[in-house]
Parts: sequence; C-alpha cells; structure tokens
Amino acid sequence: MDMSMPVMDGLAATAIIREFEEAQNLRRCPIIALTANAMKEDQDRCFSAGMDGFLRKPIRKAELVETIDLWVMRNECDSRRSDSTAK
Repeated sequence: MDMSMPVMDGLAATAIIREFEEAQNLRRCPIIALTANAMKEDQDRCFSAGMDGFLRKPIRKAELVETIDLWVMRNECDSRRSDSTAK
C-alpha cells in the first residue's frame, strides 16, 4: 500500500479495507506499507492503521520478495490450520 497516493493516502485506504473485511467477516488481507518516510513514527502510524508490514522506498527487490514470501507462507500455514480444525 503506497502511503502517498494522490486521492486517498494509504492510512485511509487501509482503514476502509479493514472495516470492509470486518463487516463482511472476511479473512484479513496482508497490507504492507510502501513509503519514503523512514521515521519510526511513520512505521507506528502504519501499524496503528492496521497494516501488517512496512517497506521503505526505494524498494529493493530482495526485500519485496522476502516480504511477499513471508506473507504467502503465513497464509498457507493459516489455511492448513483452518483445514485441520474443520475436520
């Protein structure tokens, strides 16, 4: 989620997504902040808004791939847990 989008910033967009997920009883979608703002306060604001991760621009390919892999693995583990408890 880009933090500096022109019409709606990433914090507002994340809040809307989280409200929608909750209202529709949907599984939480991972949201990773992408921002040039590297201050600790910026990171705290992202996590407070409901984001799950934080990457600073310029984005390095290795960091992006590592972050995506992390969330794919977490989702696969969550799916396996859900499947095993449903039986």
